[in-house]
Amino acid sequence: KGLAQLLATAGLGHYSATTAYPPDAVGIFLTDAPETHPEAITLASYGVSDDVDPDSTIGVQVRFRSASATACSDRASALFATLHARWSLTVNGVRIEQVLRRNSAPLGANNQGLFERVDSYYVDVHYPTTHRT
Repeated sequence: KGLAQLLATAGLGHYSATTAYPPDAVGIFLTDAPETHPEAITLASYGVSDDVDPDSTIGVQVRFRSASATACSDRASALFATLHARWSLTVNGVRIEQVLRRNSAPLGANNQGLFERVDSYYVDVHYPTTHRT
């Protein structure tokens, strides 16, 4: 949720946890974007590694969808400029040490004729827990 808010603040799209998305906006969604919203950026997180010290790496798959292949590419470039090599910030109380893009691939058009692309980022966080201090 914190990264979605960060991207929305940077002007990459619209994110809301509680209100409807404007139909003409690029929606930033968590996990899955509804098929009724063609212009979308979807964020899905997955665990990569958790050390015994309070540092973890979280993978974030970013999926772009648009009626235009160029818009997909442009959004991916804008997100790269916003996140890649970003370091030393706190989002929703979690300390982000660094963010790096690991891979990216255009996926072509889906069965609805919308273009898709996927990028994967690794987010290194400092996240103390009861047994990791």
